[in-house]
Amino acid sequence: MTAFGFRRFPRRLLPLFTALFGLTAESAEATTLTVGAIDANGVACTLADAIVAADNNTYTGGCPAGSKDETDIIELTGDVILTEALPEVRSYCSPEPDPCAESVQTYITINGHGHSIARSRRPDTPEFDLLTLFSLCAEGVYMPPPIVKLNEVELKNGDTGIVLEAATLGIECPPELELVNSRITDNSGDGISARFASLRLTSSVIKNNGGHGIRGYASDIYLTDSTVARNADRGVSAHGGLPFYERRGVLSVTRSTLAGNTGGGIELAVLHATLVNSTVSGNGNRKTKGGGIHVIPSDSSDELPGTEFTLINATVSHNVAELGGGVYRESGEHWIYIDTSAMINSILADNIGSDCVSATGTTRITFSGQNLIEDGGCFDPSYSNPPLIGDPRLGPLGDNGGPTLTHALRRGSIALDRIAFIRDLNGNPLGCEGTTDGVTAGVVTDQRGVSRAEPGDDFCDIGAFEHAVPSRRHECQSGGYKKFGFDSLEQCLRYLVHRRTPSR
Repeated sequence: MTAFGFRRFPRRLLPLFTALFGLTAESAEATTLTVGAIDANGVACTLADAIVAADNNTYTGGCPAGSKDETDIIELTGDVILTEALPEVRSYCSPEPDPCAESVQTYITINGHGHSIARSRRPDTPEFDLLTLFSLCAEGVYMPPPIVKLNEVELKNGDTGIVLEAATLGIECPPELELVNSRITDNSGDGISARFASLRLTSSVIKNNGGHGIRGYASDIYLTDSTVARNADRGVSAHGGLPFYERRGVLSVTRSTLAGNTGGGIELAVLHATLVNSTVSGNGNRKTKGGGIHVIPSDSSDELPGTEFTLINATVSHNVAELGGGVYRESGEHWIYIDTSAMINSILADNIGSDCVSATGTTRITFSGQNLIEDGGCFDPSYSNPPLIGDPRLGPLGDNGGPTLTHALRRGSIALDRIAFIRDLNGNPLGCEGTTDGVTAGVVTDQRGVSRAEPGDDFCDIGAFEHAVPSRRHECQSGGYKKFGFDSLEQCLRYLVHRRTPSR
């Protein structure tokens, strides 16, 4: 089955489904299942058995029964090597007294403690997806979706690392997955494939996969403090759809970096997408469109919602494409729904194949706050609020502090102190101008978590990086001078001696 192929669930098979998976849940309290633990009969609890025990709430292998309504905890005590796929995680119906009269939801947290779950590298090991979450809803049948959290675990060397899928009629009960401090790496296909699903990544890495880093269809995808890098296709490919089921999809990228993905950074269509305090760098190739970001509006022949795309304090740099190295926005506009694109306080620079291309026939890109487009692409002289044009003097993508890589602003950059920082009447910070409506808080820190308003400096810089100044010698050492925009340790130390602002 293809990544977005429909899996239909015939209602005539529902009795068989409940017979296979409709096991009565007895335990009411959360259960901890330790992989490798030995039960009273001398049987070891394997990860596969632990998943079945937690999902079906039954004693399985050497693993105790999971709980009915609480989050079961699976603890890894070492690396897990697989020779076959793990059992699917899915919610199920209790068979008595009436099938699906009582649904039992699955809540599982897997604490990896830094260990990995990997397909064996033995040559006779078949290809398989490492972990699958499946949700079923059909007419007259509701099964609450499985909710799984992976904490400090790495999944690698599978076909697809993780598959999230709801049945064709299951879009109202999407399976939910949260990754925290986890890694999905070195899989031959996609890192994660999500269809009618919900996915949240926090402080996690999707890297070195043979397909997309993340492929989503009609799914809600949230990335925070995370990295998607060096995947063979797009870093993130997110497409919406199915207007009749009101399931479009969301892509939210916050304080994250997409870098070095061969097929491009992000491709998005027919969904609501926002990038805030994030970096898109070094993606694409000379045969692609939209090396950094490829925006596909809805086609006039489709009864689909429009594509809404917004960049807020983002840096899109060093990407490569045949057309639109930084951003490429396809032509097309829906006859009912309006496709919108907006740039707020963002940088497009140093991209090969132009920084920004908006194809003929599209609605205009709206510019708010103060943007910088090095080659002036996507801007028409008749627009209001023109972007700055010129070299922002970006440093190379590197560790400038914070959980993800960024491009520092070098000394003398025209992107420094271009945006007013707004405060309320009591002096409380609201955010950089253009990101706040004066009531709700806007952008108050940069991608690394550095305050946008330095003491005595109520101005924000353009892009994902906020320039700061050192106050102690040790901050300049061990390469720290780079995060302050200095070209060398000597420059940084000289500043400390003379207390001269390096950005002026």
